[in-house]
Amino acid sequence: MSSGSRRSCEALADTSSRTSAASTGSPFFELPLEVRCNIYDLMVRLPYRDHLNLLCVHKQVHGEARESFYQRPLYCDSQYDLIKFVERWPESVLQSITDLRMRVEEIRPEIMQEYLAAIASGNPELIHRHPYLMEINQITFALAELPGITHLQLLRPIGLQTSIPSSIVMTHLLNWAAENYPILRSLRLDIEQCHIGCLGSFTELSSLQMTGYSETSPMRTADVLSKLTNLEELMVVGPPRGLQTLQRHGMDADVFLTQKTMKALYEVHRESLRSLTISSTTIPTSAFVEYLSAFLLGTTNMKEVRIMWPDIETAIVDCIPNTVRRLELAVASRDQAQAIIDRLVLMKYRLKCLQCVHFHIINPVHETSADDKGAGSNRLAFGLPIRRLDTAIESPFKISWGIWQPMLPE
Repeated sequence: MSSGSRRSCEALADTSSRTSAASTGSPFFELPLEVRCNIYDLMVRLPYRDHLNLLCVHKQVHGEARESFYQRPLYCDSQYDLIKFVERWPESVLQSITDLRMRVEEIRPEIMQEYLAAIASGNPELIHRHPYLMEINQITFALAELPGITHLQLLRPIGLQTSIPSSIVMTHLLNWAAENYPILRSLRLDIEQCHIGCLGSFTELSSLQMTGYSETSPMRTADVLSKLTNLEELMVVGPPRGLQTLQRHGMDADVFLTQKTMKALYEVHRESLRSLTISSTTIPTSAFVEYLSAFLLGTTNMKEVRIMWPDIETAIVDCIPNTVRRLELAVASRDQAQAIIDRLVLMKYRLKCLQCVHFHIINPVHETSADDKGAGSNRLAFGLPIRRLDTAIESPFKISWGIWQPMLPE
């Protein structure tokens, strides 16, 4: 049970005790209040409408389970949806929300065009009303109406035609969150165009998901990781689409997957980390793979490991920790999967906790010309369908299959 639900149940204990099963006519209320609150917490997994309908079956259920309903994630397709949401709902509802998943997009063109036109007309008063500053103030004002946030996701826009926000806006949002959400437990950051130096202030953070690429230097990123002493889950996925485009045009970019970051993980998180996911469309350096292997062998509580990148070597499984229960790997063929299983079987004497192996079949991206005019023409990128994912292989572990397809270029 979450701490919020526990406090809510304690607050309801006195009033609920006065409403007995005899007065309601339902044996459900014969259960202890704590058990009922656990059931209410499980209702969060139901579809939105089913959860809402259950709240309406009885007045006492509504009073006891209302808190659990507001623990559902709040989805906003843009920062403008969040601003409208906080304007419509009462303070009691806003203070109950703990999980926010918001897509952030660039300032709308008409707003910037209007500002530039006013500046061109010679209006000096507009210098201090830059659209970025106005946007930051509006978003942070809306976020301030949600003081109970413990889970935050800042996601890319839905449409490929919508630009991601500027570095100024994203960096200010992260800095604001670091100051105002000190008990944040999980953070997902899908936008690489920002500085992440402030993440070290999230000392209670237990789950972090990033694109693997940012404007922060590898040394500073390693310093940030060393401050997240409560980190239990780390997911690094990338590079994002925009950076893939730049890389195809010859631009080099610092990556999150460096020896420095792995050293920080080894020194600080080899005992705390329980889940590690690394999914990269580019092949890491041999030095990084060596640091990763040393880190995995040094962990003591790792339960889940997911490693995915092209041309991954079968020998990577030699470093799988003894405590791992679930292993996920990217493979190019059924034969490679069988070779990995054969290698794991040889280590079964120490991998006693391993229960499930999930293989992600690599679906490579194919590029072709849209108008048959050669390399200078428009290019299309696509992945071919994979028909069979139920290929049987000999294994003492439970085997499952999926498709791993790197993000297509914009």
